[in-house]
Amino acid sequence: MWKYWLALVLAILALISSALIRLQYQYPFQGLKPVKAQAHSNSEKLYIYAFFSESSCPVCLGFIEVLNNLSQEFVVLGLIPNEEMKYTQRVKDITGAKFPLYSQKHYRKFKPNFIPSIIGADGKGRIYFIIPGVPELNNYLYNFFSYFHNLYRLKN
Repeated sequence: MWKYWLALVLAILALISSALIRLQYQYPFQGLKPVKAQAHSNSEKLYIYAFFSESSCPVCLGFIEVLNNLSQEFVVLGLIPNEEMKYTQRVKDITGAKFPLYSQKHYRKFKPNFIPSIIGADGKGRIYFIIPGVPELNNYLYNFFSYFHNLYRLKN
């Protein structure tokens, strides 16, 4: 009988821990400094987090051109390795990024599986999409952001 109770307790603990982990991955950007610094209370903004490094393949970083030209409804934040924060202007010159750069160390809760990658979230930190940075992504991204922006505007 004690084995039954032990199994039940372990199952309940597993259920609770999986729920906590799911919340962590559902809202990984909640309460982080760049979101608070960029937040505008009068309108609902969409946040685009670009995880990349100056050493990422140049063809894979083609998405930076698209992010530089997004409409004002999107707030683009670049996230680079902590070691590269000393040379942010050099990283901007090499990659062509025109948006603010922050250290990835503030985002240890969420590590993308593929770098470079683009993550879209709302002001509350809820993730809407994750797109890996791959070659020949620009045409897709222009269409995707236009479509996503229209859907998001309809939702709100």
